[in-house]
Amino acid sequence: MFFTGMHRGLLIRLCPILFFPMFLHGQSYESLDNLSLFKNPSTNWQEASEVTGQPNEKSLISKQGKGVLVCELKNGSFKPSDNLITLMEHGDLDLSLEVMIPKGSNSGIYLQGRYEVQVFDSWGKTTPSFDDAGGIYQRWDEKRGKNNEGFEGHPPRFNAVKAPGLWNRVEISFQAPKFDASGLKISNAKMLKVAWNGIVIHQNVELFGPTRAAAFQDEKTMGPLMFQGDHGPIAFRNIRMTKMGNASVKIVPPVQYKIYENAFTREKKGDIQTVPKEKDLSTLTPVKVGETELIDVSVSRRGTQYYVITGSFEVSKSNVYLFKGNYHGYANVLIDNELVLSDIDVPWYGMSFNEEVLGKKRLEAGKHTFRIGYTHRDWERSVRAFGLSVKSEGESEGWQTLHDKKSEMEFSKTVMNEVYLSNQPVFQRSFVVFDGSKRTHAINVGFPQAVHYSYDTKAGAILNVWRGRFLNTTEMWHDRGNEQTAEPLGMSQQMTGLFPFIDKMSQQLVSPSAFRYEGMQFTEVDGQKTPQYVMKMGDITLKDWLQPSTNGQGLTRFISFSSLPADKHFLLATSKKGIKKVADGLFSVDDAAYFIKVSSPNVPLIIEKEGQQWLISDIKNTTFTYQIVF
Repeated sequence: MFFTGMHRGLLIRLCPILFFPMFLHGQSYESLDNLSLFKNPSTNWQEASEVTGQPNEKSLISKQGKGVLVCELKNGSFKPSDNLITLMEHGDLDLSLEVMIPKGSNSGIYLQGRYEVQVFDSWGKTTPSFDDAGGIYQRWDEKRGKNNEGFEGHPPRFNAVKAPGLWNRVEISFQAPKFDASGLKISNAKMLKVAWNGIVIHQNVELFGPTRAAAFQDEKTMGPLMFQGDHGPIAFRNIRMTKMGNASVKIVPPVQYKIYENAFTREKKGDIQTVPKEKDLSTLTPVKVGETELIDVSVSRRGTQYYVITGSFEVSKSNVYLFKGNYHGYANVLIDNELVLSDIDVPWYGMSFNEEVLGKKRLEAGKHTFRIGYTHRDWERSVRAFGLSVKSEGESEGWQTLHDKKSEMEFSKTVMNEVYLSNQPVFQRSFVVFDGSKRTHAINVGFPQAVHYSYDTKAGAILNVWRGRFLNTTEMWHDRGNEQTAEPLGMSQQMTGLFPFIDKMSQQLVSPSAFRYEGMQFTEVDGQKTPQYVMKMGDITLKDWLQPSTNGQGLTRFISFSSLPADKHFLLATSKKGIKKVADGLFSVDDAAYFIKVSSPNVPLIIEKEGQQWLISDIKNTTFTYQIVF
């Protein structure tokens, strides 16, 4: 029962506590930045200091040096000896890297040489499959019969790949399969999380065996990392691995939760209320039921609620284990039906999250159950947070957390309010946070082609462009809309945020005060109602609008002038990371984060300005057009 127990937890009041990630024991970090760290790399692979690609080119241009691993496919295709395999082996692993994919090219990242995250030029594809960028490739068995050999592939939730010739950021959290002392597999491998360009595309995907074209067909606790090098040109850089030792305790997903209202009582002793006591829950119906990967109380924040969280965890070795609870309110924790943490010694007003309760219990190697009862403070109905940490007694390693980080940070979290796309452009006014400050005159425009932008009407400037889902407006409506901000939900790229004109004589930016925003009007482009932003710059009337490029592979910007601004340059991009000309009219920006494409007769020029590089252009016609390719 809730808040009664067989022995007491120890209450300790401390300063704020630092929390550690889920797999803390035995972490080691390694950077794979040269070919000496791989087994007999073939001549397909070279080291380079710089790599350049283009959206329509099937090859990469590399500059000899260090830091980038480049596959040039010199030996032809489909030779497994051209795959790049690490000398080291890993079990549980956090991996991050950047990859550049030429047009039409194909590669793969194989965890333990067995489980593939696909690397493929899927730019612009609206409904990705398992064999598109970020997909978990299918398994293969000829015995299943013709046209039925492939099975258990997992497409990414979203297509977040950038254009060929741009760098893509990939992050993978992998859990290796586990075996008992006899060698019997007791848990499958898992992709705990895969993110592509900041967008989570997989979570908690169980892998029942090696995927197609793996280096090994068996499964083990350890194996090498492999990069496919026989399907097409490819480049990798900033490969960072954090190998995880075998954690002493690990949650076995899913974790179940039930949330109740009016589920506990409190009695008074004099003028002081006692801590809550759980009612008979068999007589009550939960208001919300669900599952999470880890312990998490951020799933709800309505009214006075009581959480019952149940699940199991695995212990890799027998020992006495210390448990630590940090929570805002009241809680108890039962391990194998024995109370380990309780609130018997907790003040009537409950715990604060920067305090802790300690308990301990001997556990044998294997699986164990837990049950948590939790409620927040009565007078702080929207503030709830719960954390549970564990470590082996007598060991020097730090505490392992068994809860999701969101469960700590729930003070500022709430249910997301998403603005969805339709068959016509969608418009949403909001504040937009840009470079740490709030832009108060912004409009967000979402196109059916799933490419979008935010625009500052006060500055006459594009703030962000992105692809995928449209907009999160939670902070516009939650808690009376104090923040009033909206955030892109897709793969986002920040633009200059500047009024895009430079005085030719002074080479200085034209101040936004030199123009006047006169309003928004609409024009129909390809059957879609597109907003035009109308401004006055001196005697010149400007109209500024954007629309999706062909196949939704970027955005095209149009600026029309009532008369030619002969004394102005147009500012296309600024960058501290660098701007590079890769072809006539084509420039990569921010170390190949996106492209700017300008057609003749305009001839862009890169200049050095205020510690940055600026991309500027003369204005030859009364309509200036360029593309943002990403």
